[in-house]
Amino acid sequence: MEQLRQVLVDAGLPAYMLPLIGVLLAVQLVLQLIALIDLVRRPHVTLGDRKWAWALIILLGESIGALLYFALGRVPGAANEERSRPAVDVGAAQEKAQAIVDQLYGPQHADEPRDDGTHGGR
Repeated sequence: MEQLRQVLVDAGLPAYMLPLIGVLLAVQLVLQLIALIDLVRRPHVTLGDRKWAWALIILLGESIGALLYFALGRVPGAANEERSRPAVDVGAAQEKAQAIVDQLYGPQHADEPRDDGTHGGR
């Protein structure tokens, strides 16, 4: 750590720049990682669907490459095409859940007394 501070001082940079450089490096790496994850998950990108080209731009272009990808490389709405969920029948899901509860704990009806002296009900 002391050697790095000395390199900064020898380069004419003040020693307080070391934490700032560390923060900027962390932001750059996170930005590149998010861009690469988005690139892998997205089925279509610009540049003729050449994902390898965007991967090179993101990796070699550092922060600027990742920002270029977010601004120009993504096809709007394409990430959600494959991950869209089918419609869920809520009534059927509730009935299935109730059947499981009845199987585990036995059926409970509103007019039957419970063990605690109260009447059942859902």
